[in-house]
Amino acid sequence: MRIQLGHIQEVVRYPIKSMAGVPAAAAFLGWHGLAGDRRLAFRRLDDRGGFPWLTASKLPELILHQPLGVDELAGEPLPTHVRTPDGQILGIWSAELHHRVSDAFGSLVDLMQLKHGIFDDASVSVITLPTMGAICQSAGQEYSLYIQPTARKVLLSGEEVVLSSHEYDLLLALAAQAGQILSREFLFNHIYNREYDGLDRTIDVRISQLRKKLNDNAENPTRIKTIWGKGYLFIADAWQ
Repeated sequence: MRIQLGHIQEVVRYPIKSMAGVPAAAAFLGWHGLAGDRRLAFRRLDDRGGFPWLTASKLPELILHQPLGVDELAGEPLPTHVRTPDGQILGIWSAELHHRVSDAFGSLVDLMQLKHGIFDDASVSVITLPTMGAICQSAGQEYSLYIQPTARKVLLSGEEVVLSSHEYDLLLALAAQAGQILSREFLFNHIYNREYDGLDRTIDVRISQLRKKLNDNAENPTRIKTIWGKGYLFIADAWQ
């Protein structure tokens, strides 16, 4: 008898344990887990126990660090740099990154790499939507918006937001060009793939529906703003 426990929304590699993940369109699960997954981890130098690795439970802001790049000499998809929460790009082996993590944690850490195996007990981990929401809250991102392009899913504060196909396409178009004003004509052509007649107000209705579902203030929106006479503006910082 088969029992359905849920659906896999997305496959993600976490090259550096407890830092942000990198979505994978496809992945091979081998003896040592997914290629490029949890091969790197910060070790707490003052911990002599059996699990000395620094995790998000000890330092929640770790998940706000985004691994970047691909080391072509590694033989598997491992990053070369990390983007810090304040936007700095640092090499993963740089002294500055190590000092920043050590200072944030309050104790010395050292980055280690495994050529085979992973820094964890299981070859893969299943992260549920409620867990994702709790992690966001711990990292100070309680109202963060998470768009999953491969699964066409949207999470707000860890909870899934049910959107129609056109609502999702509209949100993705806005978020992909955050900080830029997108005209009603551009959005209409992009979503419906036909010319805008200058009179249709379908985009306005969809924007109103999105604001309601994403807890934006209809009277004074702060997340998806109306720029009168120009179009709509997605404010990235308003979701943090």
